[in-house]
Amino acid sequence: MKHQERLSALRVWRLLMRNKSAAANSLFSLALLANLLLLLRSSLCLTTEGCPYVWSKRFCSESARSTLAGDDQSCCNASMVFELSSRALLEQSSERRLRDALERCPSEPEMVGYFSVMGSAASPWPEIGQALEVTMVVVGAFIILSTTVTLTIHYLQSGELRVQKRWKRVTGLHDFKEVLERRRSSRLFQLKYLLVTPWFRFSDRKLLYLSMPLIAAILAMAHAPWWYCWHLFDIISKSRDLRNVWKAVSQNVTAILMTLVFTLIVVYVYAIFGYMALSDSFSVTAYPDEVLPACSSLWICFVMAISEGLRGSDIGVFMSPRKPHDVAELSGEDLALFYLQFVYQITFWFVVIALLLNVVFGIIIDSFGELRMRNLAIKHDMENNCFICGVDRFTLDTKGGGFPLHIRMHHNMWLYLYMIVYLREKDPTEYNGWEQHVANMLAQEDVGFFPRNDAIALKEVKNREEAESRRYMGQVASTAERVADIAASVEKLLEVMTGVASRVNATAAGQAG
Repeated sequence: MKHQERLSALRVWRLLMRNKSAAANSLFSLALLANLLLLLRSSLCLTTEGCPYVWSKRFCSESARSTLAGDDQSCCNASMVFELSSRALLEQSSERRLRDALERCPSEPEMVGYFSVMGSAASPWPEIGQALEVTMVVVGAFIILSTTVTLTIHYLQSGELRVQKRWKRVTGLHDFKEVLERRRSSRLFQLKYLLVTPWFRFSDRKLLYLSMPLIAAILAMAHAPWWYCWHLFDIISKSRDLRNVWKAVSQNVTAILMTLVFTLIVVYVYAIFGYMALSDSFSVTAYPDEVLPACSSLWICFVMAISEGLRGSDIGVFMSPRKPHDVAELSGEDLALFYLQFVYQITFWFVVIALLLNVVFGIIIDSFGELRMRNLAIKHDMENNCFICGVDRFTLDTKGGGFPLHIRMHHNMWLYLYMIVYLREKDPTEYNGWEQHVANMLAQEDVGFFPRNDAIALKEVKNREEAESRRYMGQVASTAERVADIAASVEKLLEVMTGVASRVNATAAGQAG
């Protein structure tokens, strides 16, 4: 509270807080605008540097040139140019015409080949390009301003509090004033304080996260505008669904990484086996028709197994078939290698693709389900249970005067938070009895002073029910006493009747005798 009061007294802080919402909400919009301008100026070749192209020339030896005529000789002499952007700036050729011309060229040994040179053509609309660059500079300045505002607010608001909290945890003291007093009394501790405090200030993960957009904006202004693409990731902070996606991946990152490491180990074993027994089957096709070996060394075989086997979902995509139509004619070692390659490809697909990769996907999907169930449970608890006492909505609606009234008036959680902040900011020498008791429990991280399954409104109902119960018990007791008196009277009456019957029987017996 005192730190917040000191900040509120600063005019700069009040200015920052007035623009906090605008700075936080405008970053993604500015990043989207900057990237749209970047796409526009690069796609339409509106840059001041011009439009990049490739100059490719097919050339022949002198002996081949003298024997060629017509189109064959022109294909050796012509300079074919095609551009890499979406607009055809040069009318001499296009990529398709270049390929057609090169295909018409003869392939005699005297043909040397062709080479390519990067270049650039002038922009057709330089004024529009300059206007777009100025606009991007303005947008970049606003991005730097918004990221600076957000970063400064977090640093001023949380930096000092983080330092105090970390020092109290390291020293074991409950008040930061005691830490400052120790710093003044000990030179060694003062040196330690000066060295460690910057680490406490700048080791905040959120501070590092907020500083990354600022660094990217500065690099976009000073180095290249392509850095603006990193600001688009700010959409994660705007979408709860994307945050849940990140949580689903990050909360089980250890299991995912260990599964991926195990997958790489399995792929490495397959690469060793392929290198030892089937290295001649691994090959890739280069343009136009050249076939290159893909398992000339163990490292190349391992890299290709990762690239083609995992990315292409099948290690057989870069393995040449061993005459599958002539299996009946194969014999001996060739037949064994044919079936070995078949088993090799099938087991790789089953173990790596069907099992291990799906295990990774299953972990992520299960994380989504677990996260959804957890969020639903939290939402249900927030909507149907009191945060302070934990009494459910039904009990409070039927016996406590209503759940909304209870959480707003009787057990308002923000009032409890204000009480805790009040006790932390108040001088301990000015505590009264209950404040000292609660402060001691907070220092021990004990929240036993919170009412558990109890509330004043419920106490009134409970007292009324107890009173009714006592009244009912009294009525039952009085009824039991009456029943006991009646039972005693009946017993006495039975005794009298028994005596009378005895005398009557005795008289009747005497008369009979």
